[in-house]
Amino acid sequence: MSQIRSGPEVLLDRNDQNDSSSGSRKLSTVFLVSVGLVIVFVVVTALSPAAIGEAMGGAMNAVAGTIGWSYLVVPLLCVFLMAWLAISRFGKLRLGSQECRPEYSTFSWLAMILAAVMGIGLVSYGVAEPMSHFLAPPHGLAEPETMDAAIRALEFAYLDWGMHAWAVFGIFGLAIGYSTHRKGRPALVSVMLRPVLGKAVDGWPGKLVDILTILATLFGTTTSLGLGAAQISQGLNTVIGIEPTLAIQIMVIAVVTLLFTGSALTGVSRGIRYISQITLTLATLFGLFIFLLGPTGFISNLFVRSVGQYSSDFLMISLMTPLTSADMEWMQWWTYFMMAWWLSWSAFVGIFLAKISRGRTVRQFVAGVMLVPSFFFFAWFTIMGGSAMHLDMEKQAGIGQATQEDLNSAFFALKWSGFSS
Repeated sequence: MSQIRSGPEVLLDRNDQNDSSSGSRKLSTVFLVSVGLVIVFVVVTALSPAAIGEAMGGAMNAVAGTIGWSYLVVPLLCVFLMAWLAISRFGKLRLGSQECRPEYSTFSWLAMILAAVMGIGLVSYGVAEPMSHFLAPPHGLAEPETMDAAIRALEFAYLDWGMHAWAVFGIFGLAIGYSTHRKGRPALVSVMLRPVLGKAVDGWPGKLVDILTILATLFGTTTSLGLGAAQISQGLNTVIGIEPTLAIQIMVIAVVTLLFTGSALTGVSRGIRYISQITLTLATLFGLFIFLLGPTGFISNLFVRSVGQYSSDFLMISLMTPLTSADMEWMQWWTYFMMAWWLSWSAFVGIFLAKISRGRTVRQFVAGVMLVPSFFFFAWFTIMGGSAMHLDMEKQAGIGQATQEDLNSAFFALKWSGFSS
């Protein structure tokens, strides 16, 4: 095949032909090996959950103790690389030919980025993470349950959910978008690495990359699905009194899977786009509702001070590695976990970002993928977490206690403690 259509037709060189012809061969092998490994893992875990849990816990401790610093360095380098690409001469390049224009309006594009990529995190951690840091400030940088602790709490929430996460997604999205839309290559991570691996991409090294990508995406997806199921079941318990049992969580996962599959089958241009727009609109209205009915002045001042603190300490907190066992435990529970989560999602999200960003310039991509979502998340965490912290400081609303007992109850504790009376 001499040509492939990706917007305008792009003439392929010999390497590109190798990529497209080897894509189907890779997919069959990669699929079978990946499914086989997943089945083995599920069977072994079902037969000996305690042993697997202990082994994985030991592996996590070993990784955190030896190369845990890489979870900080890699995302920071991605932030710098994204910023450099935006301000350099490469910022004018389009993901596609220079005549190619975006398929989606800016609102639809941003809505899909925000809602379809990290929506569950807004509910799961919007109150829980700031409140957790407020009660136990990271690295002992403040006295618990003080204004300084509130600022530090949001500063580290911004670190976990802001530019570092989106830069990791963005780097993969740019690389895959350039490879597919400008070079006409298949949307495979291994093919994206051809400049590094050369002809090895067409052999087992390339297959191994794709297998690891699938496994990492699988574990990242199950983490998100598990958090979502726990959050929804806790909401059902809070609102209508249904106990959050394992059976209820399985039912929630089944329903969410069906909805996800249905939206995916309708395609990006219909189901995913419309659901994303509706979700973003509802989330914005809800955030404004809490902001206007809650402690508006407190939230506004806290946002400005927290963003200022985050900007001032950006390099320091980006490279703050643990020096004590207590710090290590905290990092494994929060920052290391979050950065590993983003890295596990990076290929999956990168492919999605590349898909919806055809026709965008690199500069537009960086602004839309790294800056706008970060600002939105900063605002959300400040409104939700700031409201919860203010209610606990001023009215002893008990949100902190609910958070300590169960992170999944934090969001609903804010609602019932502060806005139901």
